Order: sequence, then C-alpha cells, then structure tokens
Amino acid sequence: MSILNVIKQCKSIKQLHQIHAHTITIGLLPHHKLAILNNIISTFTSLISKNNNKTCSNLSLTSYALSLFNSIPNPTTFTYNTLIRINTLLSSPYSAVQIFSSLRRLSLPLDFHTYPLILKACSQIHSLSLAQCLHSQVIKFGFLADLFVLNSVIRVYSVNDRVNDAHKVFCECSYRDVVSYNAMIDGFVKSFHLDRARELFDEMPQRNEVSWGTMIAGYSHGKLCREAIQLFNEMISLNFVPDNIALVSVLSACAQLGELEQGRFVHDYITRNGIRVDSYLTTGLVDLYAKCGCVEIAREIFESCKDKDVFTWNAMLVGFAIHGE
Repeated sequence: MSILNVIKQCKSIKQLHQIHAHTITIGLLPHHKLAILNNIISTFTSLISKNNNKTCSNLSLTSYALSLFNSIPNPTTFTYNTLIRINTLLSSPYSAVQIFSSLRRLSLPLDFHTYPLILKACSQIHSLSLAQCLHSQVIKFGFLADLFVLNSVIRVYSVNDRVNDAHKVFCECSYRDVVSYNAMIDGFVKSFHLDRARELFDEMPQRNEVSWGTMIAGYSHGKLCREAIQLFNEMISLNFVPDNIALVSVLSACAQLGELEQGRFVHDYITRNGIRVDSYLTTGLVDLYAKCGCVEIAREIFESCKDKDVFTWNAMLVGFAIHGE
C-alpha cells in the first residue's frame, strides 16, 4: 500500500500525526511534498468534519492545520478554501476571515466554493457589515448564480437578524431549491414570523424532512402547540420520516398541552420505526411523561438512557419538582 493510501486510511487525528511524522523520519516527505501534504490536509479535514478529534483541543488542531498550510509550496485557491473550511469546522471564524483576507490580497482566483465557506464563518461571527461586504463581492463576481452561494447569502442575513434582506435575495432569484426555501423558513421561524414561514412552507414546490421539522419546531417554540401536532400528523401521513428535531418539538408541544395520548402515539411511532433514542430524544420523552403526571414512566426512560446530558437531568428534576418528589 502506498503512503498516500495509508494517509487516506487514517481513522483518527493521532494516526494522521503518526503517519505524517513517519514520512519525515524516513525522508519521504521532501521528495513527494505536495502530494503528501495535500493528502494529509484532505484527510485531516475529513476527520474533523466527522468529529474524530476528541483527544485534541481546537487550538492544537487549528495550529496543526496552519503548519500544514504553511508547508505547502505555492498554495492554490483550493488549499485556501480547505483551510477556511477547517477553521469554520473548528469554530475559529476569525481565523477563517484572516485567511480569506490573505487570499483576496493574492492574484489567485476565487471560486464557487470560497464564498459559501467564508459566509459560514461570517454567520458564526454574526457580523452584518462583513455579510453585506461579501454579498456585494458575490454580486460583483457573478457567483450569486450558484445555488450554494445563494443559500449561504440567505442564511447569513437570517443569522444576523436581517430576515427582510434575506427574503429580498430569495425573491430576486428564480432558481431556488429546497435548501433555499428551508433557509428562508428557518429565518422567518427564528425571527418569530411564523405566518410568513407557513406561507412560504405552503407554497414550496417540494418539501423534505428539514422543511417539516423546521416548521413544527417553530410552532412548538412559539406556543402554537396544536398547529405543531397537526403538522406532525400530516407529515407522517405523507410518509415523511421526522428527524429528532421534529420528534422532540412535537413531544414538547404535547407536554405543553398535557396531550398524553398524542405523546404516547409519538413514542409508539419512535419504537415501531426503530428510531435510536439518544439523549436529546430521551429529554423530550422524559419532559412529556413528567409533565403529564407519569413520573415513573419518565424515570424508567431516564434510567435507560446511557448518555444523559444536563438537559436530560434537568427534565427529570423538573418532573420530580412538579409532583413534589
């Protein structure tokens, strides 16, 4: 097996570090520097995107990525894009912006991948001025014709509480897809414009599970619990498979209304379909049964959870407090 294949087979950051060190020790790196470093940085990006970095701090990972980048002779736009992506994955958006600024100072051409990546970093920073600057550049260079770029612009305005600006961009483009609609609906939901979100949801030419889940979550968080339950029932009647966001949201709606039977229906649906009950879903079930007076059932579900988090514990403790236990 060649060294490049060995690099691609790495299952952890630790393994990747070891292989990288090995290429230096045996004197292989200087002779095949570009190919080896490009494969290392590509595998590194893949590993951190899968969260295979639990033994390393984000600071050490970003430092390692930067050292790889600085070792690559004549980095290309692709290399810069990769480093920007790594920093957004590691929640280092300011570093991503600095890298983008360095790229802009060079004569390297930007591409359709550059702007979605830097717009994601901008969303993490919540910088409206940067969002507007990037939007202007996108228009200037003709990148708004790309759906990935368009959806990133919509999302960054929504995150910065400029949902009307996001909607303007959305309306001015005739080549929207389901991701465009979902980003816009999410923006309306998070700015508490549930009527506008539902209007857009109803006019969607095609919906997916994210569309339904976003709308159900919006209704549940907005205390429109019957609408959340009704939409959930419609969703499963059309054979859409709800994700955990939709399931927890409808369980919350049932808990708020004290709708134990509907909540049991959702629980049965989870069991029948073999859906894995993680800590997030466990919290929703515990909250439902505790608030509906079924504390023992809530306790059983709580105790069966192997990966309880602070929210699971809080749901159980609140249940005990409500019923004086």
